[in-house]
Amino acid sequence: MTTNTDPAGKRRGIRASRTKLEHALAKSSLPRKTQAALANRIADLEGLEAAPKDLVSRVFREQPVDPQSIERVAAALGVAAFTLYFAKTDAAIQQPTVQSLEVRRQSRSWTALILGALAVIVSGGVIWTLSPTLQCRAVELMNNPTVKDGRLGIVIARFENDSENRAQTDLAEHFLTDPELASYLDVITTCDQPASTGPGDIRAIQTGARVGARERLKLTGAHMYLWGRRAGGRILVRFASARTDVSPVTVELGGKPMQIDESRFSLPMSLARPREMLGEIKHAALSLMAVSDSTLADLRNRALNSYQTSIDWLRASVISDRNRRRSINAETDPRGWAAINGTLCYQYRLLGDYDADPQHYEQAIETCSAALTVQPKDKFPHEWVETQINLGSAVMRLHAFEATAEEAVARLQEAENILAAALASVDKEQAPQLWATSQRNLGAIYLRLGELTPAPESQAYFEHGIELTESALIVLQPEFQPLDWAITQQNICVSLFQMGFRMGSAGIEYVREAVRRCSAAAQWLSPELTALTWAMIQNNLAASSAILATLEGNPEKLADAEQAFRQAQTVYTRARLPLNWAEVEINLSELKCNMAVSLRQPVLLDDAVAHGEAALEVFTEKGHKRYARYASGLLKTLDICDRNTIADCTCGPSES
Repeated sequence: MTTNTDPAGKRRGIRASRTKLEHALAKSSLPRKTQAALANRIADLEGLEAAPKDLVSRVFREQPVDPQSIERVAAALGVAAFTLYFAKTDAAIQQPTVQSLEVRRQSRSWTALILGALAVIVSGGVIWTLSPTLQCRAVELMNNPTVKDGRLGIVIARFENDSENRAQTDLAEHFLTDPELASYLDVITTCDQPASTGPGDIRAIQTGARVGARERLKLTGAHMYLWGRRAGGRILVRFASARTDVSPVTVELGGKPMQIDESRFSLPMSLARPREMLGEIKHAALSLMAVSDSTLADLRNRALNSYQTSIDWLRASVISDRNRRRSINAETDPRGWAAINGTLCYQYRLLGDYDADPQHYEQAIETCSAALTVQPKDKFPHEWVETQINLGSAVMRLHAFEATAEEAVARLQEAENILAAALASVDKEQAPQLWATSQRNLGAIYLRLGELTPAPESQAYFEHGIELTESALIVLQPEFQPLDWAITQQNICVSLFQMGFRMGSAGIEYVREAVRRCSAAAQWLSPELTALTWAMIQNNLAASSAILATLEGNPEKLADAEQAFRQAQTVYTRARLPLNWAEVEINLSELKCNMAVSLRQPVLLDDAVAHGEAALEVFTEKGHKRYARYASGLLKTLDICDRNTIADCTCGPSES
């Protein structure tokens, strides 16, 4: 093709906009979004023997060409030619913050030259052509895209089973073109294509993928990694942050903060109807980010305010996965059967936490048990342990809904056996954090058993629980696992003050140590980044401080404890987290009773009764029988105190 030249030596012709070309290329139906693939498409459409790579290269370099050249490129991209024309305003348009590896390759001439040399290597007279994946890897090594200082970063990987690379392209564009995120976020696409399935231990495969994701986040300075797999017109988006904690993190779902296990959490998205789930995906990506300083945390929180989430996706996922389970034969596809049931187990447990519905926990137990029938410990040790832990967690939650204290204890002992078997199968050296989580979970069972049994059996449970939980700190460091470390310290705090309270004046030192442990835990958390855990520790710090003030006969400190309880209720609101709110109300009821006794002010019993009745109302409504029994017993005590001399009042339930 010739190009006209005017007398002044200026080249005449029409220029295409590289930005518009790259956008059209990303949106095209080409399996590979490369200039070479585009040239091959032109050759196919026009019946050429050789692909017009030089033509495509000139167009992408924004050189002047004749209109027919741009029309040929536009036809292959499936767009109108005029939509690709360069306009004066194009030069002034701010470039998107996405750092697509393939786009960066096309935008730098020196990189393109190197890539050309890499793509075709002559060795000993033999031409070796690098695959598109290897070309992408080469560019990734040369360019090393990183997140700009003071911005949040998301890396989006290629999706498993997505030969067209549509999932990555669409997700990147949806994040990139969102005006709510434009001032906060950089987006980087990577050649990585992590697998979530394969032969062997599925959990080990997914853990390996997450390790690779953290390495990519470290290289790019980003804060969230999106990956997953495609199944037809639907993708399953998974999340990986740079955090090393294995404890669940707080995510807002349907107006309520929920504790989400990042390693099990995923969100479905229809490629045909992405808008239905994009808000949830963006919200989850921002919520699960591990940010390094308060400035970035503030940036993230401002971005989060743009998105509202629902719980509808989880209910829809349960229905979808139950339907999919019907198509899986446990005998011919045991791994598929275990995987789908393991997913359902987690989803039902999450729904149980959201709805406070014991039926969901029963369904979680059913699906976890179904997974274990085809998941022998000797073949899938890691998966087996994680399923056991999830099963034990669901069983433990059911104890609160049992009709009697004896039945609650029996349910806890069932959970004890399940979690003890899991712990016995975890190698501390091979899986230290999983081992620590198992220790702590089993320790929590002994804490609950200690609360529900009389002395001296209760003291043995508390001591054993403290011993187990304390051992988890061997592999946890607050600098690296602040959330896990804080939760572990808090569990020790609760066991200590519960045990010390039952011992009376002889237990003062245990309660003092409890206050120290909860205070240490609180220093590593904040209501902005770890709201639920922060509120839980505030509640227990206040409870331990109130018990210590009572045992020491120091009523002035009871007022300080009341303020800490009020702080917890800034997160634990009745509208969003009624059960947690009611737990604080019970503590406030006991606190007011102790203040009435210490200060000899019977009028404070009215406040104690008001808090106790409010708590009982919620516990009854939610079917939380254990705490309803406790609240009822406490109200009976308050009634006795009101009728007798205040000095003779003993604040606590008359029966539990």
